[in-house]
Amino acid sequence: MKTLVLLAFLLIAVKSEIPGIYRSHFGSTLTLNNDHTFYYSWKFDLASSWSQGKWTNNKDTIYFDLIPVYDTLRLADKPDSLVLSSTNKPKIITDNNTFAITAVSGGGQNRYPIMIKLFHKNGKLYVINNSGKLETKKVKSLSNTNEEYKTWFFKK
Repeated sequence: MKTLVLLAFLLIAVKSEIPGIYRSHFGSTLTLNNDHTFYYSWKFDLASSWSQGKWTNNKDTIYFDLIPVYDTLRLADKPDSLVLSSTNKPKIITDNNTFAITAVSGGGQNRYPIMIKLFHKNGKLYVINNSGKLETKKVKSLSNTNEEYKTWFFKK
């Protein structure tokens, strides 16, 4: 019985430390909610992107399942079609100009989506690259300074 109580306590402690708001030095913010939904945004100059969906974790690895939001494009004499929404609330678009402006803007859904998985350790989220290795090194600033920036997400 003591073992079950201890195991339950450890599981609650681990799960409760993951949810929160994280950010990076590269314009990204990631909100992990207690209900296992997430919202990710990235902004740089005039470009931006956002993604949302569900997250799960297996031990120290967090996996993301993107859930796209679609608008219904309804034009005269054409069948309805679905297009990625520019906001997180689905709507019906009946004006072709509105759709065209949204399609060419500098921001939108899943233009720069969240990685598929991140590694959680000590309140930080590390990118797992395509070869399965953690991105833990700092990178130099693009400006003329010798500043180096952390590549991982950290809690706000």
